[in-house]
Amino acid sequence: MTEKAAPTPNLYLLTVLTDRESVQPQVNELLAATEARVVKWEDLGERQLTFKIAGRSSLRVQSVYFVLEDGQAVQEFKKKISQLDEVKRSLLTLWRDEPAKARSSRDRVGAKREA
Repeated sequence: MTEKAAPTPNLYLLTVLTDRESVQPQVNELLAATEARVVKWEDLGERQLTFKIAGRSSLRVQSVYFVLEDGQAVQEFKKKISQLDEVKRSLLTLWRDEPAKARSSRDRVGAKREA
C-alpha cells in the first residue's frame, strides 16, 4: 500500500486597489474563513493611476502573502474578494519566491540581470 503525500501548501499573493485606508480586516476575515495562513501584509500607499478606476485617478495599493492548500478554497476566496465594496480591483497570483526576499521593481532599477 502506498501512502499519499499531503498536498504541498501554495503561497499566494493578493494585490488590491482600494479607496480605503486599509482593507486588512475584511481580507483577514475572508482568509480566516478559508483557513489560510497570512505570511505578510504590505501597504504600498496611494498611487496615481494611468486611467480612472471607479471614478478615481488614484487608489491605495495593498498586498498580502498567504499560504493555502485547498484549491477549491482559493476559488471561493477569489469570488468573495471581488464582491467586497472596498476592493476596486484585485489580482491573485501563485507566488514562487519567499516573501521576505521579495523586492519591488524600484529596488531592482539599475541592477544587473543574472544569467
